Amino acid sequence: MIKDFLGFGLGVSDLIIGIIALQTLCICLFLIMLHRGMITVLQGGLLELDNKIAAAIQSLMSGELNLPDPINPLQQIIMNMIQEKMKPIPDQEILIKDAKGKFKGS
Repeated sequence: MIKDFLGFGLGVSDLIIGIIALQTLCICLFLIMLHRGMITVLQGGLLELDNKIAAAIQSLMSGELNLPDPINPLQQIIMNMIQEKMKPIPDQEILIKDAKGKFKGS
């Protein structure tokens, strides 16, 4: 072994192994604490999201829809255009071709 220059009575390789083991232990403890913190934050966020979704579903089912923002006029125009396009088309005249291939009204 190499001579112990620090005076601990251990060889240099034993000292290096001990330092690496302590660093590994510190990193593992840090990661465990970080993991617990992330889990706590995620649980709080999911609980808040669950409560908001439940409140939204209850308000929709009860019929009281409180929109936070007024409807944009442009969106209202587009919605009206879509509703007009979705209306059923009235029956139209059936066009019949004559012998020459021209259409004639009935």
